[in-house]
Amino acid sequence: SFDDTRLLDKYREGEEAERAAIRDMMRTLAVCHTVVPEGDLTDPSKIVYQAESPDEGALTAFAKAMGWFFCGKTSTHTTLKV
Repeated sequence: SFDDTRLLDKYREGEEAERAAIRDMMRTLAVCHTVVPEGDLTDPSKIVYQAESPDEGALTAFAKAMGWFFCGKTSTHTTLKV
């Protein structure tokens, strides 16, 4: 597993421009995919993602590890818990 706190530290304590860029990147990783969440969607720690590709699964899992939990989507809405 990946364990590097530099990005999270910049997100929490960096300059506003850095924080905004990281926020945009995490939002993109959390919603631009075809991953299907499974498990208890009310508890982000119990969400398991089913992905069409290992890359897509890894990027979505990274967003989750950073605190951006993808909980599902419909044709008009995407649900995240941040």
